[in-house]
Amino acid sequence: MPETAVTAHPHAAHAIGLYEQWLATQPLADRTRKAYLWQVRRYVHWVAATGDPTHPALPDTIGQPSPALLEDTAVVEWLVRDYKDHLLTAGSAASTINQALTAVGSFYLSAGYRARVPGVRLPAHAPKGLSPTDTRRIRRAAVKASPRDRAIIITFLDCGLRLAELAALNVADVAISARKGRLTVRSGKGSHPRTVPLTPANRRAIAEWIPTRSGLVTDADQENQPLWLSRLRKRLSERAIQAVVARVGAAASVEGIHPHRLRHTYITSLARGGADPYLITELAGHARLETAMLYSRPDQDTAERVVLRILGEADPDT
Repeated sequence: MPETAVTAHPHAAHAIGLYEQWLATQPLADRTRKAYLWQVRRYVHWVAATGDPTHPALPDTIGQPSPALLEDTAVVEWLVRDYKDHLLTAGSAASTINQALTAVGSFYLSAGYRARVPGVRLPAHAPKGLSPTDTRRIRRAAVKASPRDRAIIITFLDCGLRLAELAALNVADVAISARKGRLTVRSGKGSHPRTVPLTPANRRAIAEWIPTRSGLVTDADQENQPLWLSRLRKRLSERAIQAVVARVGAAASVEGIHPHRLRHTYITSLARGGADPYLITELAGHARLETAMLYSRPDQDTAERVVLRILGEADPDT
């Protein structure tokens, strides 16, 4: 929109100035303030060029909307809806439109008015786990790591713990017998403890680490001590665990490795293997069933393979 359009509306420049003053008083990051101000300028330019200058669609006070604005609030909401449609028609991304609507909402909120306009639903994508090939490479690299680091990697892959959950484990949280094992997560998200079964590989990895760990401490009450110890015989920090994951990822030549991606790999494997969503919700410590069901969504590569397998032979030119 041309800058001259702003001067054509009696309240445009004044409204932007008032909003900028209000924005400076809000507990927001500088980056967020700049983004909101930029989006509001775009909106005001659009209003100045397409709106009705006889209607006070732009605030002219801070903290309290003008009486004329309150008399016909539906006009403002329709105006914002029209702006949303304008952005959609222009091909703006859903995330960009939602940021714009949030900024415009704060613009009217600065004048004491709440504009009710629903945002654009973002497409739900399945969280990105490792491919089977990369998972095998990570496991092979873990075999060559130290007993502690190997056990950490296998526990991420075979239990799907969050970083904070794995870091908080104590020796007493692990129960291993000759034929089975389980791991109790006591510090899960939302403080809901859960029990996760251990795979044979996970049992072996932890069993190989425990004797090494026991040699690092002299405390007789080891059951209530941290499962993962640093060289200083202290609980291994989350940052140190992230470094372990990065180190094994580098050894496997797999990029983009972090603890949460290993967790995604665990949950995706369960979902693609046909596990019941309710069971996945319980094992992963999700608060909502819908979160677990996201992992059952096919990714882009899977969708392309299915389409090519089913329809690839139908091309008349081949």
